[in-house]
Amino acid sequence: MRIEYMGSILTSGFYGEYNQKEMSMKDKKFALIFSNVDESHLGKDVFLVPYYWCKVVGASGVIVYPRKKAHAELPPKYRGICLEPLREYLKRSKKSYWISALVYLLREAHKIDILMQFHFSDNTLYIGNFYKLLHPKGFLYIKCDGEIWLDHFLKILEEGRGFKGVWKRFLVTRLLKKADLISIETVTGYEKMQTRKYCGVSLKNKSALLSNGFDEDLLHSFSIKERKCVEKENLIISVGRLGTYEKNTEMILDAAENVNFDDWKLVLIGPVEPNLKELIEEFYINNPHLKNSVIFTGPIYDKKELWEWYNRSKVFLLTSREESFALVLMEAYRFNNYIVSTDVGWARTAIDQSMGEIIPQDDSSALKRSLQRIINGSVTIFNDHYHKIDVSYEAAVRNVLK
Repeated sequence: MRIEYMGSILTSGFYGEYNQKEMSMKDKKFALIFSNVDESHLGKDVFLVPYYWCKVVGASGVIVYPRKKAHAELPPKYRGICLEPLREYLKRSKKSYWISALVYLLREAHKIDILMQFHFSDNTLYIGNFYKLLHPKGFLYIKCDGEIWLDHFLKILEEGRGFKGVWKRFLVTRLLKKADLISIETVTGYEKMQTRKYCGVSLKNKSALLSNGFDEDLLHSFSIKERKCVEKENLIISVGRLGTYEKNTEMILDAAENVNFDDWKLVLIGPVEPNLKELIEEFYINNPHLKNSVIFTGPIYDKKELWEWYNRSKVFLLTSREESFALVLMEAYRFNNYIVSTDVGWARTAIDQSMGEIIPQDDSSALKRSLQRIINGSVTIFNDHYHKIDVSYEAAVRNVLK
């Protein structure tokens, strides 16, 4: 079933007033206050949603974050978005972050026209409510992942007892009423938001489906020459945190032992968890003939280098047990990879729109058969003529804001 994006979510209220007055959005300020920003976030939705929102409406943008000693120093501005360290108060307190954020809002709330928060967390409850108290006409946007935030929300309602429970329910109810836009990444989560009430509050007219997108502006800046399907190499790649329970890398190793790779290579990209290193050593001891066929690159943080792997490869493999969305699937789709994936995140949508197949969870035999059919040429993995949807972040944001 195809779900349409909310086409008129911002045609009234804050944005409606702008349209009526025909004022320039270039004078407006978009701000995200986020509890943990490091260099890796500059390639994720934490940065990309503010970046493309500001690009679409012409606003100025700032991401405010607490400086962490363990993180590298971030530049004061990146791709036109200001990165502003949060002045911290009560550093030894567990509540230091949101107290510092509230002090920041006391000083800056009246200057912030659009405030963004991530997830339905305690931080969002306090920061979002305080912002709307200080700036009632400001626009509050909450971005959620999959259905995890819904589960968290229900848990708050079910477990909250005594004064703390009553206070939490009050904050949640007020935030749901005051929030102007709440987006979610999954179709099932969006359908729930459209049909259910939470604390008696309907989210139907303030919810939107906003999937993660691809950073086309960054790709353009790299001047990568995109390969046609026939120009790709006999590569199967898998990208992620290798060895974590969620990624289920063991399933790949179990299947690879019984695959005749011929002139194909299986390349696993990402940091390797300590528990997996022993399994990898054992894998090569038992299968010395696969040392040049199954390759671990380690983590690749350079986006251009990583995207070149997608660009070169014919097949993308994901064996995760669980994913909220899985941005790697979006990247594989963007570079015309044939997708072999368990039924998680965006996998079924990606495969419905392109070429690929769903494999059962924890079934290394099924994976082995799938890979062998691909290598043997028994499966058509190229289709240069299918209608490809625009998966860019800019298109996703435009669809929500139109």
